[in-house]
Amino acid sequence: MRSAPSLRRLLLSLVFVPLAASGALDAQQVDHDRRWDEVVVIAAAEEKPIVAFLHFSNCPPKSTCAAFIELANHPANRRRMAGILFATRELAEGEDDSSVSVLAPDGTRIIRWQGIPDAAQFALMLTGIDQAAPHIVAAYRATQSGCSTDATRETALAFLALGYELKARPALESLRDSGTPEDRQLATIWLERLDARRAKRLPDEALLTKLTREGVTDRVRFEAWIALGDVLLVGLRADDALAAYAAAVQLAPDPSPQRQLALDARQRAELFAAPVRGIGSPGSIVTGRRTIWPRLLPKETTRVEYRLDETLVATSKKVPFAVSIDFGRLPKRRMLTVTAFGDHGRTIRASSSTVNDRADAFAIDIVEPSSPDLSGTVPVVVAVKVPQGRRIRSVIVEWDGRRIARFEAPPYETTLHVNQYQQGVLRAVARLEDGSELEDVLLVNSGSMTLESEVHLVEVPVFSEDDAPLVRDRVKIREDGKTLPVDRVIPASDSPLLVALLIDGSWSMTGNMLDVQEAAIRFVEGHVAPDDRVMVIGFDTQLRILWPTSDRSLVEHAILSIQAQGYTSLNDAMLGALLQLQAPGWRRALIVFSDGLDNASSFTAGDVGEVAKRSGVPVYVMSLQPEPPVGVPGLAMKSAHWVFAARTELMKLAWNSGGKAFDLASLENLDAIWNEIGRDLGRQSLVVYQPSPGARDWRALEVFDGARRLRAPSGLAVGAGNAGASP
Repeated sequence: MRSAPSLRRLLLSLVFVPLAASGALDAQQVDHDRRWDEVVVIAAAEEKPIVAFLHFSNCPPKSTCAAFIELANHPANRRRMAGILFATRELAEGEDDSSVSVLAPDGTRIIRWQGIPDAAQFALMLTGIDQAAPHIVAAYRATQSGCSTDATRETALAFLALGYELKARPALESLRDSGTPEDRQLATIWLERLDARRAKRLPDEALLTKLTREGVTDRVRFEAWIALGDVLLVGLRADDALAAYAAAVQLAPDPSPQRQLALDARQRAELFAAPVRGIGSPGSIVTGRRTIWPRLLPKETTRVEYRLDETLVATSKKVPFAVSIDFGRLPKRRMLTVTAFGDHGRTIRASSSTVNDRADAFAIDIVEPSSPDLSGTVPVVVAVKVPQGRRIRSVIVEWDGRRIARFEAPPYETTLHVNQYQQGVLRAVARLEDGSELEDVLLVNSGSMTLESEVHLVEVPVFSEDDAPLVRDRVKIREDGKTLPVDRVIPASDSPLLVALLIDGSWSMTGNMLDVQEAAIRFVEGHVAPDDRVMVIGFDTQLRILWPTSDRSLVEHAILSIQAQGYTSLNDAMLGALLQLQAPGWRRALIVFSDGLDNASSFTAGDVGEVAKRSGVPVYVMSLQPEPPVGVPGLAMKSAHWVFAARTELMKLAWNSGGKAFDLASLENLDAIWNEIGRDLGRQSLVVYQPSPGARDWRALEVFDGARRLRAPSGLAVGAGNAGASP
């Protein structure tokens, strides 16, 4: 269990007054205000924690006190406190300062923050409270039923979630002496981590490894795997850490905070486990000239070759075999292959990775054998990457069509015997519980063996102006002015939606954030079907991504978790989001809300436009006009010019992609605009056709329903868009 570092930062500006878990409100305080007495009765009956705001009796309109009460009652904050009772109470005699407290359902005070928080501080407080609330309720229930051990455990977890480790330690120490094996093992893991942090050492790897095997419940084994993964990652044993986090993902309930924790940890490990250093973590934007080098190589390596999309681009013959490769000015999905050679040109290891790809894509990779030249008994190791919210049903390994192993959980390891010079196909297939399937193939001792590729079809998103379905025989595609046959038309009813909500989280959004969050959540509630998937991306100078999920609670939580901070890197955020929307067979859309000019991006609006044209993703842009600057002569006019130029670029980008642009002077019509976008997405179909042969990458497009032209992207990059893995 981890503490909440954001909450500790909050304590720098608010006085933190911890009270004992058994320290109930004084009787005189309860008697002072009968309404408070009623709040406690309701909270106990509904089994909800209480967030209480204590304030002076003089709380006039427009005061700091009144502003906080209005802030807490905003619909977006009420959503965050859906499982919590928020109450206000005037200060009693003897109480000398306003404060915000968290209490158990019976009125037992747990923690208190002295002072009146602003919007940013309250958002941080709610983050910790949200993590602690389930444990507060569980502790209350355990107390009511007389299960003192359970109450102790959940109270400790509540304090840990709130970042108050000193208060959690005595409870955990008493839990370690419990008669319940699960409690003893959980307390052992958590205390080992706390002790290691205090002593500035790593937790005991042997102890954690033992508990991953001998833990009496899934919960124990989950906590042990997470703790072990952290130890392994700090020790730079990235492959082992990745396997540990993958095991934790499989043990965690879906959906749950534990599963999200494991997924986040796995993503961190993937950065270190990548076969090549210098290209960042999965999902990173890779452009320009990069110095890269292999992570691990056999000692007998004498030469390393680097290929981009099968074209040799660099060779190194000196340790650490680093090279400089130009990945181009704009990000493009490319396959980077690194091959290590030994004496006499013998291939001893080969690995491939895709750059500028979706970071959460469903993927499978035959890690070992790494060389296609095999003889004797060799290990077979398969790595599988599972998108958030989905689970593996099975991993099957076949040799020339004959199954040699089947797995339902990691590690996916077996052996294969190959006779000298024997040709064959090693195939690994991963199947998810939702029916999705993906495979990786290695041609062994292949010589001249080849695999045939499929006919290349592309999908074009098109929009009709009414709800009538498009008929294939009436739809016409013009590519560079030439009419081509349509293979099929996939209506909205037969194609799920993958939509990314890109929401500005820079400082300038502080005053508008709650309204934007509430409108985005209502859009999801009203226009996203149960089978659709939503990706939430908050951005300032960095991206914070919730990978595609159909779980509405996770989507709502991700939207409400966006906090105003940092500068506005709008161009970089849009470009990154487009790379994450590579998913054939799905209707796709990127919806952007921003209230400021880009002031922190590495890429220009023109760069984003080029990537958008090649992605095949309709882009919807809602742009709130910033307040004009005051006090500097001539600056307001210059600012208006900058705003106009930026808005023009955004509108051009949106319409060229087949989407729409909305220029907002205020948030008055925000809900109406979200609803218009929702209705528009319901009229999106996919027109599938085979491009004409030729060397030209970019093709101008027009799509017609009879004589009526349909809204669609202005063109298509045949080799770049429409690519990617299933979400």
